[in-house]
Amino acid sequence: MEDGYVDELFETPPLDVNVVDNEEDPAPQTPEVEKKRVAQLCKRDFETMLRMHMQGKSALEIAASLNCSKWCVYKRLTEMLKDGRNCIPDERKRGRKPKPYEEISQKLREIVQDDNSLNVNVIRQRMLAEGFEMTKSTLCRHLNRARITRKRLKRVTIDSTLPRIVEARKNYARALVNVPNSRLIFLDETGINLHTSPYYGCLPRGVEAVIRRPANQGRNVSLLMAISANGVVAHKALRGSYNAVLFEEFLNENVERIKAVHERPIAVMDNARFHHSENVKDFFERNNIECHYLPAYSPELNPIEECFSALKASYRRITPPPASTDAILAQVPQLVERLNADLQLEGFYRHMREFVDKAFNDLPFH
Repeated sequence: MEDGYVDELFETPPLDVNVVDNEEDPAPQTPEVEKKRVAQLCKRDFETMLRMHMQGKSALEIAASLNCSKWCVYKRLTEMLKDGRNCIPDERKRGRKPKPYEEISQKLREIVQDDNSLNVNVIRQRMLAEGFEMTKSTLCRHLNRARITRKRLKRVTIDSTLPRIVEARKNYARALVNVPNSRLIFLDETGINLHTSPYYGCLPRGVEAVIRRPANQGRNVSLLMAISANGVVAHKALRGSYNAVLFEEFLNENVERIKAVHERPIAVMDNARFHHSENVKDFFERNNIECHYLPAYSPELNPIEECFSALKASYRRITPPPASTDAILAQVPQLVERLNADLQLEGFYRHMREFVDKAFNDLPFH
């Protein structure tokens, strides 16, 4: 190199060979500083390195001051003094600059809100199209940080958003928005059969979980229930399906229990055909019981739907499971008793009220 002092400083230093003379004590050795990665030096460190070199400091002194190796000092000073320029490099940039976490989270929320049926692979493709390249495992970590989880999809009919359905919900909400829960009695039917069984089981990985049930589901057991906010008012299970005659029989058998709920009870039912029969309407008129019908496609306004879900979940936990229709019928009283003991119905009513408020304020259910 043209500058003599540069040649002298930056030629590869010879290996130090310590020759120990028996007559003289060896010269004290300069302690070797702990090596530091080059990437940890910042722009201010380069400025300090160049300034100390111009002040005549040795490479070891500079290395000790910056807590790096002398080989790092040799390399960096050579780069900065190349061709006679005192050029301080910018801070090193390694790889792509990571995108801010909030920006990634916001984009993930936009993608899943646009279509919540996407799986992880499709979400990754959408993110790549938006300029966010990441591995599947990295995407899963970002999904967890954004509190986005995989959920079981709930089917909602397209008809449930029709203007006439929305208007019917609002009219229903107007009628009941100021009615206390203590007056409301909901009536409905559900079915249980031999194929009503648990959805999940436990086994080691790689082993298929199997539940063995009869090929024929057997005759359906229909359970008719009337509930209030305080518990199950009345119930009756039978083989087969309910019709207008059987429904009227149930009402006549339990009229005193229904009236005992409130001095001015209100019966609420869905739009099953036999619920609209003339005999059923006459029953409510004779007994001074107000009657309302739920809007179509609105199970959220009926707390008995959640009641049936809890009851069936309890049924699926029965071991061993019932093996006949008679065995199912024998379990119904215990299931209802357990439902009353859990005291969940008041919570189901509160949940129903949230959707009544949404219907009243023209807000979508989903």
